[in-house]
Amino acid sequence: MIEGLDRKKLAELTGQADFGPMVDLAAAEIALGQGEPGTARRHFNQARARAR
Repeated sequence: MIEGLDRKKLAELTGQADFGPMVDLAAAEIALGQGEPGTARRHFNQARARAR
C-alpha cells in the first residue's frame, strides 16, 4: 500500500522535497518487521538512489 503512493504529489502537499526517500525507508522498515530482508534492502537502495 505504501509503495503505491504518488511521491511527487505528496511532496507538493507536504512541502518536503525528500518525501520519496522517506517512503522508501518506511517500506524498508516494514519489510524488516515482516522478516523480509531482501525486500528491505531493495527499498533501502531505492531510498539511497532517490536521495542523491
